[in-house]
Amino acid sequence: NSSIEEGYELQRKIGTGAFTVQGTVPANIDSTTPVTGFSLDTSHQFKLRGFRTVDSKRVYTSFSNTVTIKSTNLVKPSAVVATAVDDYSVKLDWEDNSARESGYMVKFRKKGAAKFADADFVKTAANIKTATVPNLVPGTSYEFLVSNFQNDFFGTTTGVSAAVSIFSRTKDGIAGDLTPPIFYGTSFSYTVNASRLSELSSLNVTNLPTGLTYNPTTRTISGTVSEDGVKTITMAATFKSSPAVTRSLVLRVVRPPASPVIVAPFTAVSVAPAGTQVVSVNSKFADPDTPSAARVATTKGNFDIILFSQATPATVTNFLNYVDAGRYTDSFFHRSVKDFVVQGGGFKYTSAAGFAAITKNAAVANEPGVSNVEGTVAM
Repeated sequence: NSSIEEGYELQRKIGTGAFTVQGTVPANIDSTTPVTGFSLDTSHQFKLRGFRTVDSKRVYTSFSNTVTIKSTNLVKPSAVVATAVDDYSVKLDWEDNSARESGYMVKFRKKGAAKFADADFVKTAANIKTATVPNLVPGTSYEFLVSNFQNDFFGTTTGVSAAVSIFSRTKDGIAGDLTPPIFYGTSFSYTVNASRLSELSSLNVTNLPTGLTYNPTTRTISGTVSEDGVKTITMAATFKSSPAVTRSLVLRVVRPPASPVIVAPFTAVSVAPAGTQVVSVNSKFADPDTPSAARVATTKGNFDIILFSQATPATVTNFLNYVDAGRYTDSFFHRSVKDFVVQGGGFKYTSAAGFAAITKNAAVANEPGVSNVEGTVAM
């Protein structure tokens, strides 16, 4: 309604808060780009005023009428179906009833558990109608919660729909730790467990390494392995009401923890009063549990990393490739959480280039098949 304005200013009020400036548009514009940052189920009020500059100062018109709108909640999914895929995973399918979600989230817990753990969830992108939850326990009932969520521009979740709960049970299978610890020359015993023994029809164990035997009566693999490296045992089970299952038991044989030992005596050396003498310790000691090692020198001291090149060959090779390329030289530790983790090797700093990310090699498989534990180095 004006021909002399320089532009328009848009203000917004969220809930019971105060009006704040959202931005401006040039003269002769009668609409704005979409306004983001809507909180769910909250009233939003908008008003406009024109402005122009007089004597180097901005002057404004009176405000327009105030427009009030209320954002709506996200619509929860419907027709949720949970189907056990195998002994370790369950597939969820649903109908997408929302038009503006950022994605879907499936939380899960064992049936009867007190709460859903913060880390136990699977997320999908928007408009996806299915998700598979992996790494579950064979023959176990789970509760699943399916909901959708909305994020703001910065990725912060601003709203979550109501959740739909459904239960499902994974199929019967071989349960337990499939990467148990084993030491060279040390007695080893492992019992092959099924999710429900009452449903187990047959169990066969093959590809046993030298030194180990299998007792079908007790379902126990036992013996002593006297060879370093990775040993893969095949376990095949059939069940009365579930499909046959084949799983690999991966044994990474390493030397048992041991102190350094003296392997050669020292020769007597005469030293003159006030004199000095260099005595070599080369070939005098051995470290039975350490095939090789790398020393990391830092401004706070040194620490050593044992390298198990036969038990985890790909991981050791990957680490040494970084070392040989000099990528860890002058790098720094960028994260330290007390009693949890120290993280480094991702960035370095030079006065010429400033902070820069270290070039990454292609990722390798998690050979031990375990999560990070105290005293280990993750790549």
